[in-house]
Amino acid sequence: MKKLTLILSSLLAVQTVLAMLLFSVKTDTGAFQSDKNLLDIGMEAIDVITIEQKDKAPLILKKEKEQWLLPGYFNVPVDSTKLRDFTGKLWGQKTSWPVANTEEAAERFQVNKDKFERKLSFQKDGKMLKTLF
Repeated sequence: MKKLTLILSSLLAVQTVLAMLLFSVKTDTGAFQSDKNLLDIGMEAIDVITIEQKDKAPLILKKEKEQWLLPGYFNVPVDSTKLRDFTGKLWGQKTSWPVANTEEAAERFQVNKDKFERKLSFQKDGKMLKTLF
């Protein structure tokens, strides 16, 4: 009986030491933090921004002579404060760890060309530069 007690006590001591070692090691289990911007193009490299939403007509913002206009609304100038707020928030976004990277996952999360909530397209001289879902 004394031998069994000694073996079990030794096992408990080893487990206690292992538990203390595991809890003393500090590992970063926080969320992935990136310093890379979501958009890698500058605002000066864009002359058309298209915002598409499900079941609605797309909103097009077009830059002509340093002025952003809404061509679908009789070329009304875009409110510069709202545009600055919008682009500031958008260009301030950082990339995050991908949740999934398959075509099936993109459809499930509604971030592909056929199924999306909103789609932002950025163009320069008729050439598509970047698309965000």
